[in-house]
Amino acid sequence: MKVIFLDIDGVLNREGTKERIEVECPDGSLANGAIGVDARLRDLLLGWLVERPDVKIVLSSTWRYLSETKKELEKNGISWIAETPSPGEIRGVYRAGIRGEEIQNVLENLSDQIEAYAILDDLGSYSFLQPQRRFLVQTSEKHGLQQKHLDMLDRILFPEKDEKTS
Repeated sequence: MKVIFLDIDGVLNREGTKERIEVECPDGSLANGAIGVDARLRDLLLGWLVERPDVKIVLSSTWRYLSETKKELEKNGISWIAETPSPGEIRGVYRAGIRGEEIQNVLENLSDQIEAYAILDDLGSYSFLQPQRRFLVQTSEKHGLQQKHLDMLDRILFPEKDEKTS
């Protein structure tokens, strides 16, 4: 299987995204100003995924922490096969809080199932382990997902197609 480790903020939303979601604050109150999923960016990703049914999503975003944000993703047609562990769940040689180490945990646990992977995230390469950096497709908080990022995903996940067109 081919996998995308998907971040949400800066990928499926951007500066200027008007969609908002309601999330429950730690004190039980509701905050209505959290940025939601940008419909245009969502449609761009879903359209790409429909044509590549063997590509699955692993949710690596902090959106995995809240039920409200996960429901928002589901409502927007985003489904995933797994989530990266929270920093407190990682044991052994991993240092908590580094996204690359969270991704490495999934790669090790699903190593017999993953044939190729890419990371779709707005975080810089410093957030990922050195061997993972060549699989990073970095978006920007300002623009979010763009066609050029999907083209990069194709080159990473389907190198055989890229070789045939060269």
